[in-house]
Amino acid sequence: LYGGVWSIRGIEQLNFIKNIELSTVKVTQFLDDYYHWCIQPHTIHGIQNYKNLNYANGTTEVFDKFYHRHMHRRLRLWKGEYFYHQIQAKVFFKDRFAWIDESPIMENDVVVVSMPFSDTGLIPNNYKAIMEECCLRNVPVMIDMAYLNLTGKMTYDVDYDCITTLATSLSKFFPVEADRIGMRMERYFVDDTLNAYTTNMVPYVNTRSISLGHAIIKNFDPLYIYNKYKDQQEKLCNQLHVVQSNCVMFGIDNQDLFSIYNRGGKTNRLCF
Repeated sequence: LYGGVWSIRGIEQLNFIKNIELSTVKVTQFLDDYYHWCIQPHTIHGIQNYKNLNYANGTTEVFDKFYHRHMHRRLRLWKGEYFYHQIQAKVFFKDRFAWIDESPIMENDVVVVSMPFSDTGLIPNNYKAIMEECCLRNVPVMIDMAYLNLTGKMTYDVDYDCITTLATSLSKFFPVEADRIGMRMERYFVDDTLNAYTTNMVPYVNTRSISLGHAIIKNFDPLYIYNKYKDQQEKLCNQLHVVQSNCVMFGIDNQDLFSIYNRGGKTNRLCF
């Protein structure tokens, strides 16, 4: 009942999608507007350094490009991380993988982490210390910010030279998972296929999804989901005796009342 994470299929959201009349939007316009929209509720130190923007088929496509670029390294994840990253570790990295809290950062590592963290909706444990270690050892880092617009106002810090890539999408904010509306934010210009089919004279991108995404961000505040459902979240958390996460979809069980929802970390995550 409380496993997995999907967007909330509210009546207002579904009716908006059903009745919207889409207009053509250039991919560069969408990316610029989406960039400023998704970050505005929060204080994100260093976000101004990530201005190389590309359209992506959800955050997943950003992940794949990043993994492909660093497949020769040892992958490092926090326990409780998003299952897609754990699948990558198991299938592609195999013996070149270690949990963050079980082995020190080494020069040939690569770090992937969700922030807000997939297991709690908060900042990952020891985040600052790990980022400083990655900077010291020139270890590339990707930040998965898929839950960015499901939280109340927070302060994040991506002002570390080791962080090269940020990813976000509308798939959790709105019931548009199948439309694959995502964005990659890079510290440095990357001349890869994702950049090529975004910036080509005839971009190979889903123009309908871009128009839909643009309509959503023009009609809904980035705190819309959080503000609309935070009272229901609080009610559920009180009923279930769990802690209210800053990510509006989550309740955090730190009493081991719901061990079935443990994802490898010290607490259990319930998704509403």
